[in-house]
This record gives sequence, structure tokens and C-alpha cells, in this order.
Amino acid sequence: MKNNFTHKKLCLIAAKFLRTKGLIPFHRATYSVCELERQGESPDAFGFGYYTQLIEVKVSRSDFISDKKKFWRKNPKEGLGAFRSYLCPAEMIWEHELPEKWGLLWINEKGKIS
Repeated sequence: MKNNFTHKKLCLIAAKFLRTKGLIPFHRATYSVCELERQGESPDAFGFGYYTQLIEVKVSRSDFISDKKKFWRKNPKEGLGAFRSYLCPAEMIWEHELPEKWGLLWINEKGKIS
């Protein structure tokens, strides 16, 4: 599948997903932000409301592989988000490759998340 998504575009889609659906059924985020800059971890999409939810966007496999080296992945208790997921083009990342307790969202060429 050809990947026509930029990182910025997927961040915006992820933030909207947090507000309209959320990572947890029936708990969509009240507010969401894209590419939150802060001292420390900088999530691509972060939603908050009853729960905090984080989505890390990956547009390349090499970016996903290098993400495993981040302090926040090695020390998840220090990171943001009670619920965390990756968002990437379909079939770029597989569930068995995820860090413990992370979810996986795929986006198809039409922009639909599954």
C-alpha cells in the first residue's frame, strides 16, 4: 500500500479520533492536542477528559524501530497517558511488536482508522 500520509496529517487525524472515538470504548477525550511540546515526552496526539490517552504516529517502519530506544518506552511509568496506542498505515506495524499495554491503530488509504 502506498503511504500518502504526512506525520502532521496523521497527528491531526489522531487528535480528532481521540475526541470522537477515544482509545477506550465510551471514553472519548474532552480535549486533544497535536504534537504537544513539553519538557520531556512530546506525544503526537494527547487527549484528556476522564482518562488521559496518547497516540504516537509512525509514518515509517524505521521511525517505529527507533521509537523503542526512547526513555519513555523503556520506562513507561514515567510517560504520559493512561492509555497508549500507535497509529500507522495498515500493516506497517504488527501487534506482536508493540510495547506491553500499547494498542495499535491502522489507517487505510482513505483515512479510515481501524
